[in-house]
Amino acid sequence: MVMFDKGFGAQSNGFSLERMRRLVAVEESKSILGAARGDKTTAALISRQIGELEGFFGTPLRQKDGKLANLSEDGRELASLTKGFLGALENFQDRIDGLPPRVVVGAGQSILSNVILPNLRSLSDEAGGARLVFDNLRSEDLPDRLDSGAIDLAIVSENRMAKKKVEKRNLGTVAYELFAPKEFEDRIKAKKPLDAIFELPFATIGSTGELRRGIDELCRKAKKPLNLQLECSSLLDVAFAVESGSYCSILPTFLRKRMDESKVISYRSPGLKALERKLCVAWKTSVYKYNCRIDFSINAILDTFRRCL
Repeated sequence: MVMFDKGFGAQSNGFSLERMRRLVAVEESKSILGAARGDKTTAALISRQIGELEGFFGTPLRQKDGKLANLSEDGRELASLTKGFLGALENFQDRIDGLPPRVVVGAGQSILSNVILPNLRSLSDEAGGARLVFDNLRSEDLPDRLDSGAIDLAIVSENRMAKKKVEKRNLGTVAYELFAPKEFEDRIKAKKPLDAIFELPFATIGSTGELRRGIDELCRKAKKPLNLQLECSSLLDVAFAVESGSYCSILPTFLRKRMDESKVISYRSPGLKALERKLCVAWKTSVYKYNCRIDFSINAILDTFRRCL
Protein backbone atom coordinates (compact mmCIF):
# COMPACT_ATOMS: atom_id res chain seq x y z
CA MET A 1 0.00 0.00 0.00
CA VAL A 2 1.39 3.41 -1.00
CA MET A 3 0.92 6.04 1.71
CA PHE A 4 -0.01 9.64 0.90
CA ASP A 5 -1.02 8.98 -2.71
CA LYS A 6 -1.76 12.68 -3.14
CA GLY A 7 1.96 13.48 -3.20
CA PHE A 8 2.61 11.52 -6.39
CA GLY A 9 1.92 11.81 -10.10
CA ALA A 10 -0.69 14.20 -11.43
CA GLN A 11 -1.92 14.95 -7.92
CA SER A 12 1.44 16.29 -6.74
CA ASN A 13 1.10 19.77 -8.32
CA GLY A 14 2.31 22.34 -5.77
CA PHE A 15 4.06 19.78 -3.57
CA SER A 16 7.85 19.27 -3.36
CA LEU A 17 10.58 18.73 -0.81
CA GLU A 18 12.02 22.12 -1.74
CA ARG A 19 8.75 23.85 -0.80
CA MET A 20 8.57 21.84 2.43
CA ARG A 21 12.13 22.83 3.30
CA ARG A 22 11.19 26.49 2.75
CA LEU A 23 8.32 25.99 5.19
CA VAL A 24 10.76 24.73 7.82
CA ALA A 25 13.05 27.71 7.23
CA VAL A 26 10.16 30.11 7.88
CA GLU A 27 9.21 28.27 11.06
CA GLU A 28 12.78 28.47 12.37
CA SER A 29 13.19 32.14 11.42
CA LYS A 30 9.73 33.14 12.73
CA SER A 31 8.93 35.06 9.54
CA ILE A 32 9.13 34.77 5.76
CA LEU A 33 11.44 37.79 5.58
CA GLY A 34 13.69 36.24 8.23
CA ALA A 35 13.92 33.01 6.24
CA ALA A 36 14.92 35.12 3.24
CA ARG A 37 17.59 36.89 5.35
CA GLY A 38 16.00 40.22 4.62
CA ASP A 39 16.01 39.85 0.82
CA LYS A 40 12.57 40.91 -0.44
CA THR A 41 12.92 39.06 -3.77
CA THR A 42 13.68 35.79 -2.01
CA ALA A 43 10.88 36.49 0.48
CA ALA A 44 8.42 36.83 -2.41
CA LEU A 45 9.62 33.48 -3.82
CA ILE A 46 9.24 31.76 -0.44
CA SER A 47 5.78 33.25 0.02
CA ARG A 48 4.75 31.99 -3.44
CA GLN A 49 6.09 28.49 -2.69
CA ILE A 50 4.17 28.32 0.58
CA GLY A 51 1.10 29.57 -1.28
CA GLU A 52 1.50 26.61 -3.63
CA LEU A 53 1.63 24.29 -0.62
CA GLU A 54 -1.56 25.93 0.65
CA GLY A 55 -3.22 25.08 -2.65
CA PHE A 56 -1.97 21.50 -2.46
CA PHE A 57 -3.07 20.86 1.15
CA GLY A 58 -6.18 23.04 0.95
CA THR A 59 -5.51 25.03 4.12
CA PRO A 60 -3.90 28.39 5.01
CA LEU A 61 -0.31 27.91 6.12
CA ARG A 62 0.53 31.62 6.54
CA GLN A 63 -0.74 34.39 8.77
CA LYS A 64 0.14 37.97 9.59
CA ASP A 65 2.15 38.50 12.77
CA GLY A 66 2.25 42.26 13.12
CA LYS A 67 3.94 43.55 9.98
CA LEU A 68 5.60 40.20 9.22
CA ALA A 69 4.14 37.14 7.54
CA ASN A 70 4.65 33.98 9.59
CA LEU A 71 3.13 30.49 9.69
CA SER A 72 -0.35 29.64 10.88
CA GLU A 73 -0.97 26.88 13.41
CA ASP A 74 -1.40 24.39 10.53
CA GLY A 75 1.79 25.73 8.96
CA ARG A 76 3.76 25.19 12.16
CA GLU A 77 2.40 21.66 12.53
CA LEU A 78 3.33 20.82 8.95
CA ALA A 79 6.80 22.32 9.45
CA SER A 80 7.29 20.15 12.54
CA LEU A 81 6.27 17.00 10.63
CA THR A 82 8.60 17.96 7.80
CA LYS A 83 11.51 18.56 10.14
CA GLY A 84 11.06 15.09 11.63
CA PHE A 85 11.02 13.52 8.16
CA LEU A 86 14.08 15.46 6.98
CA GLY A 87 15.83 14.55 10.21
CA ALA A 88 15.12 10.90 9.53
CA LEU A 89 16.58 11.24 6.03
CA GLU A 90 19.67 12.93 7.43
CA ASN A 91 20.20 10.14 9.97
CA PHE A 92 19.69 7.53 7.24
CA GLN A 93 22.31 9.25 5.07
CA ASP A 94 24.68 9.52 8.04
CA ARG A 95 24.38 5.76 8.59
CA ILE A 96 25.07 5.07 4.92
CA ASP A 97 28.09 7.38 5.11
CA GLY A 98 29.37 5.63 8.22
CA LEU A 99 28.60 8.52 10.60
CA PRO A 100 27.08 7.94 14.05
CA PRO A 101 23.49 9.16 14.62
CA ARG A 102 23.26 12.81 15.62
CA VAL A 103 21.39 13.88 18.77
CA VAL A 104 20.86 17.62 19.26
CA VAL A 105 20.58 18.66 22.92
CA GLY A 106 19.33 22.14 23.83
CA ALA A 107 20.11 23.73 27.20
CA GLY A 108 20.83 27.07 28.82
CA GLN A 109 24.36 28.40 29.11
CA SER A 110 24.71 27.75 32.84
CA ILE A 111 23.79 24.07 32.42
CA LEU A 112 26.05 23.62 29.40
CA SER A 113 29.03 25.41 30.96
CA ASN A 114 28.80 24.01 34.47
CA VAL A 115 27.20 20.57 34.20
CA ILE A 116 27.49 19.26 30.64
CA LEU A 117 30.93 20.41 29.47
CA PRO A 118 32.86 19.49 32.66
CA ASN A 119 31.41 15.96 32.33
CA LEU A 120 31.53 15.73 28.55
CA ARG A 121 33.90 12.75 28.36
CA SER A 122 31.80 10.45 30.55
CA LEU A 123 28.58 11.70 28.97
CA SER A 124 29.88 10.95 25.47
CA ASP A 125 31.11 7.52 26.56
CA GLU A 126 27.63 6.65 27.86
CA ALA A 127 25.71 8.02 24.85
CA GLY A 128 25.87 4.74 22.90
CA GLY A 129 27.93 6.12 20.04
CA ALA A 130 25.63 9.09 19.39
CA ARG A 131 27.14 12.21 17.83
CA LEU A 132 26.09 14.76 20.44
CA VAL A 133 25.45 18.35 19.36
CA PHE A 134 24.80 20.95 22.08
CA ASP A 135 22.76 24.05 21.30
CA ASN A 136 23.07 27.00 23.72
CA LEU A 137 19.54 28.44 23.99
CA ARG A 138 17.61 30.73 26.28
CA SER A 139 15.45 28.70 28.65
CA GLU A 140 12.28 30.40 27.39
CA ASP A 141 13.09 29.28 23.82
CA LEU A 142 13.67 25.61 24.62
CA PRO A 143 10.02 24.40 24.56
CA ASP A 144 9.35 25.92 21.13
CA ARG A 145 12.64 24.63 19.69
CA LEU A 146 11.76 21.14 20.93
CA ASP A 147 8.24 21.44 19.57
CA SER A 148 9.52 22.51 16.14
CA GLY A 149 12.04 19.66 15.96
CA ALA A 150 15.08 21.96 15.94
CA ILE A 151 16.43 19.99 18.91
CA ASP A 152 15.91 16.35 19.91
CA LEU A 153 16.28 16.77 23.67
CA ALA A 154 15.75 19.76 25.95
CA ILE A 155 17.26 20.18 29.41
CA VAL A 156 14.82 22.61 30.93
CA SER A 157 12.78 23.59 33.97
CA GLU A 158 9.75 21.34 34.39
CA ASN A 159 7.58 24.44 34.78
CA ARG A 160 8.30 25.45 31.19
CA MET A 161 7.13 22.06 29.87
CA ALA A 162 3.94 21.86 31.93
CA LYS A 163 1.59 22.50 28.99
CA LYS A 164 3.63 20.70 26.33
CA LYS A 165 2.78 17.24 24.99
CA VAL A 166 6.21 15.69 25.49
CA GLU A 167 7.90 12.82 27.26
CA LYS A 168 10.23 13.78 30.11
CA ARG A 169 12.41 12.42 32.89
CA ASN A 170 13.25 14.25 36.09
CA LEU A 171 16.89 15.30 36.45
CA GLY A 172 16.75 16.60 40.00
CA THR A 173 16.34 19.92 41.77
CA VAL A 174 18.58 22.94 41.35
CA ALA A 175 19.05 24.45 44.82
CA TYR A 176 20.48 27.87 45.61
CA GLU A 177 22.68 29.30 48.34
CA LEU A 178 24.19 32.66 49.22
CA PHE A 179 27.86 32.67 48.24
CA ALA A 180 30.27 35.26 49.58
CA PRO A 181 34.03 35.87 49.94
CA LYS A 182 35.40 34.70 53.27
CA GLU A 183 36.36 38.32 53.89
CA PHE A 184 32.62 39.04 54.24
CA GLU A 185 32.06 36.37 56.90
CA ASP A 186 32.04 38.79 59.86
CA ARG A 187 29.54 41.02 58.04
CA ILE A 188 26.95 38.31 57.34
CA LYS A 189 24.37 37.46 60.00
CA ALA A 190 24.32 33.73 60.69
CA LYS A 191 20.55 33.71 61.40
CA LYS A 192 19.64 36.06 58.54
CA PRO A 193 22.25 35.54 55.81
CA LEU A 194 19.95 36.87 53.08
CA ASP A 195 20.18 40.36 54.58
CA ALA A 196 23.60 40.45 52.87
CA ILE A 197 22.01 41.01 49.45
CA PHE A 198 20.63 44.34 50.69
CA GLU A 199 23.70 45.44 52.67
CA LEU A 200 26.78 44.13 50.82
CA PRO A 201 27.91 44.53 47.17
CA PHE A 202 25.87 42.06 45.17
CA ALA A 203 26.58 40.51 41.76
CA THR A 204 24.18 38.58 39.57
CA ILE A 205 23.37 37.69 35.99
CA GLY A 206 22.16 40.51 33.77
CA SER A 207 18.99 38.93 32.39
CA THR A 208 15.28 38.54 33.05
CA GLY A 209 15.43 34.77 33.56
CA GLU A 210 13.98 32.68 36.37
CA LEU A 211 16.84 33.34 38.81
CA ARG A 212 16.81 37.10 38.33
CA ARG A 213 13.02 37.23 38.70
CA GLY A 214 13.28 35.15 41.87
CA ILE A 215 15.87 37.51 43.37
CA ASP A 216 13.69 40.51 42.51
CA GLU A 217 10.77 38.77 44.25
CA LEU A 218 12.88 38.29 47.41
CA CYS A 219 13.52 42.04 47.44
CA ARG A 220 9.86 42.81 46.89
CA LYS A 221 8.80 40.64 49.82
CA ALA A 222 11.50 42.13 52.07
CA LYS A 223 10.57 45.64 50.88
CA LYS A 224 14.25 46.42 50.53
CA PRO A 225 16.34 47.38 47.48
CA LEU A 226 18.99 45.01 46.19
CA ASN A 227 22.52 46.37 46.61
CA LEU A 228 23.31 45.50 43.00
CA GLN A 229 26.87 46.45 42.06
CA LEU A 230 27.71 44.10 39.18
CA GLU A 231 25.84 42.32 36.38
CA CYS A 232 27.51 39.53 34.38
CA SER A 233 26.64 37.65 31.20
CA SER A 234 26.88 34.18 32.77
CA LEU A 235 26.55 32.54 36.17
CA LEU A 236 30.13 31.31 35.95
CA ASP A 237 31.29 34.92 35.59
CA VAL A 238 29.25 35.78 38.68
CA ALA A 239 31.00 32.95 40.54
CA PHE A 240 34.39 34.34 39.53
CA ALA A 241 33.27 37.78 40.75
CA VAL A 242 32.43 36.31 44.17
CA GLU A 243 35.78 34.52 44.23
CA SER A 244 37.51 37.84 43.55
CA GLY A 245 36.60 38.95 47.07
CA SER A 246 34.40 41.93 46.18
CA TYR A 247 30.82 40.62 45.86
CA CYS A 248 28.27 38.22 47.28
CA SER A 249 25.65 36.45 45.16
CA ILE A 250 22.87 33.88 45.07
CA LEU A 251 23.99 30.97 42.90
CA PRO A 252 23.11 27.32 42.14
CA THR A 253 24.85 24.91 44.49
CA PHE A 254 26.40 23.04 41.55
CA LEU A 255 28.71 26.04 41.04
CA ARG A 256 30.44 25.34 44.35
CA LYS A 257 32.76 22.93 42.54
CA ARG A 258 33.89 25.73 40.21
CA MET A 259 35.03 28.01 43.06
CA ASP A 260 38.03 27.95 45.38
CA GLU A 261 36.71 26.76 48.75
CA SER A 262 39.57 28.54 50.52
CA LYS A 263 38.20 31.87 49.25
CA VAL A 264 34.44 31.42 49.31
CA ILE A 265 31.85 30.55 51.94
CA SER A 266 28.21 29.63 51.33
CA TYR A 267 25.01 29.94 53.38
CA ARG A 268 21.72 28.09 53.23
CA SER A 269 18.50 29.93 53.93
CA PRO A 270 14.83 28.90 54.00
CA GLY A 271 14.13 32.04 51.99
CA LEU A 272 15.94 30.53 49.00
CA LYS A 273 13.58 27.56 48.84
CA ALA A 274 11.31 29.55 46.52
CA LEU A 275 14.11 29.80 43.95
CA GLU A 276 14.48 26.03 43.59
CA ARG A 277 13.46 24.55 40.27
CA LYS A 278 13.08 21.01 39.05
CA LEU A 279 14.93 20.18 35.87
CA CYS A 280 13.91 17.57 33.33
CA VAL A 281 15.12 16.19 30.04
CA ALA A 282 12.23 16.36 27.57
CA TRP A 283 11.65 14.98 24.08
CA LYS A 284 8.91 14.32 21.57
CA THR A 285 7.83 10.72 21.09
CA SER A 286 8.37 11.06 17.34
CA VAL A 287 12.16 11.28 17.69
CA TYR A 288 12.26 7.57 18.55
CA LYS A 289 11.03 6.79 15.08
CA TYR A 290 14.17 8.03 13.38
CA ASN A 291 16.98 8.04 15.98
CA CYS A 292 18.07 4.83 17.63
CA ARG A 293 20.46 6.59 20.06
CA ILE A 294 17.94 8.77 21.91
CA ASP A 295 17.58 6.25 24.78
CA PHE A 296 21.35 6.12 25.33
CA SER A 297 21.61 9.92 25.29
CA ILE A 298 18.77 10.35 27.78
CA ASN A 299 20.34 7.84 30.19
CA ALA A 300 23.74 9.51 29.83
CA ILE A 301 22.22 12.89 30.72
CA LEU A 302 20.39 11.35 33.70
CA ASP A 303 23.62 9.83 35.03
CA THR A 304 25.47 13.13 34.59
CA PHE A 305 22.89 15.09 36.59
CA ARG A 306 22.74 12.49 39.34
CA ARG A 307 26.44 13.10 39.88
CA CYS A 308 26.18 16.90 39.81
CA LEU A 309 22.95 17.93 41.57
